[in-house]
Amino acid sequence: MGASGLRLPFLVCFIFLWMSCEAYEGGVCDEPQTSMFCSCDSRYGETSVTCFITNNMNPYDEVWRSLSDVENVVTLKLQSMLPIRLSFVPNESLRYMKTLKSFTIQQGNLGVLKAHSVTELKELRELVLENCEITSLEANAISNLPKLKKLTLSENLLQEVLAESLTGLDDLEHLFLDRNNISRVEGCAFCDLQSLKELELWGNQITDLTEYMFRGLRYLKRLDLYKNQIRILNDKIFHSMPRLVEIDLKDNLISHIAPNAFQGLEKLQMLMLNSNKIKMLPDQIFKPLPSLRSVDMYNNELETLQVEVVENMIRDKSLNHQYPSLEASKAIIYLRHRDRGSSADVRLI
Repeated sequence: MGASGLRLPFLVCFIFLWMSCEAYEGGVCDEPQTSMFCSCDSRYGETSVTCFITNNMNPYDEVWRSLSDVENVVTLKLQSMLPIRLSFVPNESLRYMKTLKSFTIQQGNLGVLKAHSVTELKELRELVLENCEITSLEANAISNLPKLKKLTLSENLLQEVLAESLTGLDDLEHLFLDRNNISRVEGCAFCDLQSLKELELWGNQITDLTEYMFRGLRYLKRLDLYKNQIRILNDKIFHSMPRLVEIDLKDNLISHIAPNAFQGLEKLQMLMLNSNKIKMLPDQIFKPLPSLRSVDMYNNELETLQVEVVENMIRDKSLNHQYPSLEASKAIIYLRHRDRGSSADVRLI
């Protein structure tokens, strides 16, 4: 092959590489910006972008247009470098990221999350707005994300969860609202979350539970209410969640449990009531729980335990008497039974 025959493939390759570089010339992946430094990792035709916010920015900054020019972004993470905090969601950039599957903002200062702050991202599977000083969610603040599986709003300043704040999240399975200041969950706040399996509300200020709070959560399997201010468990408060497998109520102020508090939870296996102020349990409290395998009751104020309390688990008739003056902080009692190969524990420490 002659010299001219070798030049043509070389020239084609050179033009291709030049065009590729030209597409990203001056882009966020090529050089540091005045307010943001980004690292871009492209593999198998997909790009992950991590950006560090180093200076105050506004929604109309030119860097956002440059960011939206990056092709095939599947992961975008925006991390503020304190004391700088990103104060808005860059909607304009997100609109052009048709392939985005995971979006994260950490250490922001978002305040009130306005209507449609994150919306219409058809491929998004995971959304994380963590430690972003979010104070409230307007109606439809997070909406129309049909493939979203996991939503994290941990470590914010939310005081209440209102109905219609989270809409159009048909596939959402995991919702994290832990470590906020939530004291009120409006009735039917989760009614649109028909596929939810895990709800994390631990580390908040919730005092009262009602069955209306949990309406629509018929597929929920795990409910975490650890470290709130709950005082009473009323009848049928979990009735709308018949598939619950685990409830965590550790480290609350529970002093009273109504006889039918756990009615309808036939699939419940684990119940954690550690570190409360429980002095007695209704006789039939665990009877409607045929799947129950573990109950943690240590660090309470139990004075008397009747075997009838755990009669659905205990089959040994020699145990049908009382344990008077049980000092919950000093005693450990394991009540076990084996029924066709299964076992159940009630632990009082």
